[in-house]
Amino acid sequence: MSFWLTLLPATYEAYDSAGCSLKCALCDALSNLGTFCFNRLPDGQRTALLAFLSGCAIDDHEDPRIRGAELLERLIQAATKWCADDDKVRANAVRALGNLLQIL
Repeated sequence: MSFWLTLLPATYEAYDSAGCSLKCALCDALSNLGTFCFNRLPDGQRTALLAFLSGCAIDDHEDPRIRGAELLERLIQAATKWCADDDKVRANAVRALGNLLQIL
């Protein structure tokens, strides 16, 4: 726990002056925190982390349509892969793929 409690403030400070690739790496590092450690953070630290990550999701330099297209592409690839799984998974994957295509 002390590792994350030390790392969080340093990450917040480094993020402001970081370039795009370093910002991605910092967010990836925080995503490895896991629920076990996250649940043991003090309430203030949890709230700060959620606020920070919410801000990371919004990048003024990147077109939101590009971010949305990347997410959509990953969802379609995953659903397509799961269509080859066992019957129960396949049925849900086909349903998810159909829902995505209907939205498009």
